[in-house]
Formats: sequence, structure tokens, C-alpha cells
Amino acid sequence: MLKPVNVKALPGFRVWIAYEDGVSGEIDLSDIAGKGVFKAWEEPGFFENVRIDSEGAIVWDDGVELSEHYAYKILTGKSWDELPIAVSELDNESCDEWQLAPVEVKPLPKFRIWIRYNDGVCGEIDLSDVAGKDVFEAWNKPGFFEKVHVTSHRQIAWDDEIDLCPDALYMEINGKSWNELRLYAKATNTRSMVQNA
Repeated sequence: MLKPVNVKALPGFRVWIAYEDGVSGEIDLSDIAGKGVFKAWEEPGFFENVRIDSEGAIVWDDGVELSEHYAYKILTGKSWDELPIAVSELDNESCDEWQLAPVEVKPLPKFRIWIRYNDGVCGEIDLSDVAGKDVFEAWNKPGFFEKVHVTSHRQIAWDDEIDLCPDALYMEINGKSWNELRLYAKATNTRSMVQNA
């Protein structure tokens, strides 16, 4: 299985990550720092506490987590379909434990989206604070923002370059922490939710 083996915090909300297959490099996370669950990064010393947990996830204290699949995709510059089979296997394996997933997404005016998850949770997310910045500049092209969709990997995406972590959006909608979500997922038959969604 493909997993990160080392991670270090760098200045300016950047991290250096190395994977077991030799892929390594820096990722700039400054565009999401201070937003949603990532607001905690602004607390003195918090961002520097990044680590890899026992399950191979890239985490900070209080349940703030970065998708290791997303980080690998950014480092390699590949689309989801171009990633090694090991990433798909890891994703499928994690799906056995974590079955919460978006099943529907709709674009709304002023860079907002409406999302429905397989457990019935739904709500609006305001993305106007990142619109026009870095890769999100593409949202300003006529009709582009309206292309939002749920991918086969259960990401909220516009194209191969622009996607958002569905877990972070779920936490923003319902106000739960990462640890509360894991407890919820273990206590709920989310596997049948996916099959019936």
C-alpha cells in the first residue's frame, strides 16, 4: 500500500511529505489556512505539530487532517485516473472503515455549493473566500464553477486540477470535529448508506 512515511512543517503553511514509493516534495497549503477546520493552523505552534498517525494519515492535533491521496495527487501532478493502482487500493481499503461520502452537489450563486451526503446531512458551503485565488481562479471563467460534480473517488471536483476534501466540507456543514466523525462512522451503518445512495 502507498502511504506517507515522513512529513515536516515548513514556513508559510507549507509541508514537505515523503511517500514509501519515493515520491516527495513540498505542498503549499496557505490557500486553505484559516478556513473551516484549518483555522486551527493559525494558533501559535499548531501547524508545526503535523505528523503521520498509526493509520498513515497526515494529521495535526484536534483531528485536523489532510488527505494523503490528495497530497500525493498534488505532488505528482497527475489526475486521479493516472495515479498508481496502490492509491486506488488504499482508497478502497479506507472506504471499508470510512463510508461517509457526498452523493450530490449543486452549484449556487456567488461561489457557493450545496452538498448532500449519504447519511442525509446536507448544506451550503460558501467558497467565495478562495474564488479567484491560485487554482480557484478558473472559477471566474463563465460556466466553469457550474461544472462541480462528485467524482468516482467521492471528491467534490471541477476538473483534474480542482477538487475539495469532502470530509472537511462535511465537518464545516455539521460542526463536528474529525474525532467525532470517526466515532459517528463507526457507530453508523454507513456501508449500507453508500450502497443505497
